[in-house]
Amino acid sequence: MQNRRQNDLVCAGFFTRLAAYFIDALLVTMLLAVVRVPIWAWNLFREDLPISKAVVFRFSLLDVVIYLLGVAYFIITTYKTGSTLGKSLLGVKVVSAEGRLTLLNVCYRETIGRYLSSVFLYIGYILVGVDAEKRGLHDMLCDTRVVYKNMVRAPRPMPYGVPPRAPIPLGPAPGRPTSVPLSNGSVSREPEPNESEPNKATLGEPIPMRENPVSPPSGEPQREFDRPE
Repeated sequence: MQNRRQNDLVCAGFFTRLAAYFIDALLVTMLLAVVRVPIWAWNLFREDLPISKAVVFRFSLLDVVIYLLGVAYFIITTYKTGSTLGKSLLGVKVVSAEGRLTLLNVCYRETIGRYLSSVFLYIGYILVGVDAEKRGLHDMLCDTRVVYKNMVRAPRPMPYGVPPRAPIPLGPAPGRPTSVPLSNGSVSREPEPNESEPNKATLGEPIPMRENPVSPPSGEPQREFDRPE
């Protein structure tokens, strides 16, 4: 049943999902500016803070914190509501083939899945425009889809020239006896037409002769009984 319901949903296309991501990216950038701008202003006039020094390759601790805060936005909103703010504005949401999004599945989709989709010239995201179900690489890895909230597929029309099926009667067939339950638990069977009066000719009983009301012509002996016509 769950698979049938998902098959009736309409998947969001490439440009719809791209517009939703731009809205989310703009929102996350504005929120993280509250953390980034004061530290940047401090480093501009004073000695660099330890949080701004590189700790992992060329990434500083500040870069790691900014990344985790941005990922947390996508994970929390997707897990709780199935859609981020950008997806909600465009009327789409993330659904899982298992019926419900799990926290582990969402974390894998928004971190490793998105990273793999962005490598090799963002080919994982371009797959949304060519896949039949509009799935990116991160959707394929986590078995998720992005669908419209209030839109379903129209039922397929019947092929031209095919007559509709006749309705199936729910009652007993005409001429067939029916059974009626009684209060004592037994079943009373209604007799068929002419079942209560069996044909005497089929049972081998003699047929009574009827009296002939017509008098025979003169010269012929009168018969008391005559056979039926």
